[in-house]
Amino acid sequence: MLRLRLQHGFTLIEMMIVIAIIGIIAAFAYPSYVEQVRKSKRSDAKIALQQIAQRQESHFIKNYAYAASLTALGYAADTIPSPEDNYQITVNAATATSYTLQATPTTGSSQEKDSKCASFTLDHMGRRVAKDSGGVVATDKCWH
Repeated sequence: MLRLRLQHGFTLIEMMIVIAIIGIIAAFAYPSYVEQVRKSKRSDAKIALQQIAQRQESHFIKNYAYAASLTALGYAADTIPSPEDNYQITVNAATATSYTLQATPTTGSSQEKDSKCASFTLDHMGRRVAKDSGGVVATDKCWH
């Protein structure tokens, strides 16, 4: 009499096919995921710039002039980290009647590799500008 044995489990070929399919899916999904994380971290720069702009406006109301440095606004230094420490914020240019704030990626942060939106600026008129790593204006992609 012949006895049939039922096999349970997977063959090595079936396992290799599944691993190959997962690898192909991951190759497409991971870069998209990384880009989405970078886009979400850009809000850190925007929030920091807007908070400092509010302090500048408050300083202007009290002193009839904008502050020339972040220390004049009550910060510990003239270059400060953003709330999530993804960007460094500075007063790029300031006079009694105008200012420009700038956010650049913190060295060593994941945002340092964000070539599409490498820097953000906000001025006293509320004008928002973003530039890519080549210095080309990319405001529409970055400040939306």
